Formats: sequence, C-alpha cells, structure tokens
Amino acid sequence: MILILAVPALAASLTWLEDMPFPLSWKTMQIPKWSHGALIAVQNADSATNPIIWIAERQRVYSLPLEIPGAGSINIYDWDRSFDGTRIALSGSAIDTDGRADFFVAWISSDGTNAVIRRTSRYIPRRIAIAADGTLWTAGQELNGPPDAGVFRHFDRAGKLLGAFVPRSSFPDPIVLYDHTGRMRASKDRVVWYSPKGSRYMEISLQGAVLADISVKPPDDAWNGYGFGLTDRGDVFLSSLQYVPPAGGPGSVGIWRINVLDKATAAWKPVLQRSFVNKTSPAPEFGHIYGVDSGVNGDKLVLTGDHTIRFYKLG
Repeated sequence: MILILAVPALAASLTWLEDMPFPLSWKTMQIPKWSHGALIAVQNADSATNPIIWIAERQRVYSLPLEIPGAGSINIYDWDRSFDGTRIALSGSAIDTDGRADFFVAWISSDGTNAVIRRTSRYIPRRIAIAADGTLWTAGQELNGPPDAGVFRHFDRAGKLLGAFVPRSSFPDPIVLYDHTGRMRASKDRVVWYSPKGSRYMEISLQGAVLADISVKPPDDAWNGYGFGLTDRGDVFLSSLQYVPPAGGPGSVGIWRINVLDKATAAWKPVLQRSFVNKTSPAPEFGHIYGVDSGVNGDKLVLTGDHTIRFYKLG
C-alpha cells in the first residue's frame, strides 16, 4: 500500500453554468470523451474499413479518418487530445488482409494532414492519456509477457518507448487490464488510472513514480458505463447509474450519481444525484461524465444532457 502524502480538499458542490449544442448522434459510436476543449468520439467502421474520429468543438464539428496501410479492419480502444489541441492520440488493434493482428498507438494532427502509427507488438494499449508535455501514457498488458513486464508505458511524440512501469505481477487478476470499464486521464503533473472491476486506483508521476495505489470499490455495481474526470488540482470524479426495482410498481428507478473520490477514506462520495422512473418519465438533466474542462476561470465538469453537453462549475 502506497500512502498519499497530501490530499486536497474535496470539491463539495456542482453548479450548472451553460450548455453546448450536441448535434451528432452517437448510435454507432463509442462513448465520447471531453479532452482539452473538444468532445471526441470514434465511429466504428460499418461497411468501410477505416473508423472515423469526430471532434465537436464550441464553434464547429468535423471528422478525421484513421487509415492504416494494409489493414483489413481496425478496432479503436481509446483516444485523447493533446493539451494544445493540435493532435489526437488513439490506441487499438488492426488485422491485415491475411488475418494477422497487431496492436498500435497512433497520433493524428488536428487538420488530418499528418499521422504517425507505431506498432506495440504484443503489448495491448487498452487505455491512453496524453500528458502536458505531449508524451503518451498507456495502460495495458503484454500478451504472454514476463511477470515484470510493465503495465503502464510511456511513449514520446514519435512513438518511441520511453519506459515501462508497474509489473504485471502486481495485478492478481490480469482480466482487470483488459476490462473496458477501466479509465485513464492525465493532469499537468500526473497520470491517473482507475479500474472499477479491480477496485484499484493509481496515480503515477510523469517521471514514472507511483504516487498512490489504493483499493477503491465502485459506487454502484448495477451498471458498468462509468464516466471519468480529473482536474489539475487532483480531484477525481466518476459518474454511475444504478437501477432499483420499485416497490409494487412497473419499470425500475434509475439513479444517476456524480461521485468524487475521497482519497483519505478510499471511497466515492456523491456530490450530485438525480433519479427517474425508467420508461415512464424523462431522463434527468444530466448523466454520464465526459471529462473536465479546465481554464482560467476554474474547472468545469462536462456531462451529457438531452441533446446537449452540460458544463457544471466545481465548487
């Protein structure tokens, strides 16, 4: 167990500030992520080979294709946007026309004119986050790798491996590293990873030192679609949805919660909650966490709304 030396005061309240139009339909997409001024999502390939990356900014919405020469199919695991908005990083797997599979990390310029794709061989980069210095951090697992193979890996802007950290042997259940509910984010001075399935929360400095490693159970066990947000001051947020069967009535009661991590007690504490009766009432005015919008006026939590993106000031 690694102790956290300094724990900042928890953000105790959320106040609605504004909404942003949400013109796109995400029916064929993975859950979007807010990252440094834009909402980003990946539209999985349907009849085409190449997935499409959608970027929704305040003033425009546009898309970029991801093309890998020789790939018959591409599967995207995760994505992030650089702090300056000039690049988008992705991780995933590709299968060539002969059925051979490989894993990769990729960078695409915001105008789509430049792309860098690097194979990671047997290492599966399941989750990624771009650090403030423009380098890329990943969380994953090396297939059939030795016990001391690093779970977290650090790549430079050209895809060169800079270091591997935290041995695979420290994870009793290797399935945790494949789990799609795992979340990863980067702030100005650290990288944060959380696995609801493994009830494990970790913070790593940009130099690779483990700053925190604690056991944190998820707030609700009924649904796995957790949204995640990290502020530069170190506050960590998780959205959760719980369905509760009503007493003597039809349908079920859904409870959306926005939770903040209390690192001192290793527990999620709700800061905002709304309930609704499934199929008999409108959805609540907020839901899944897309991320955190940081700026000179402070941090705002970015949530999904009804055809909108909602911004809540952190108090």
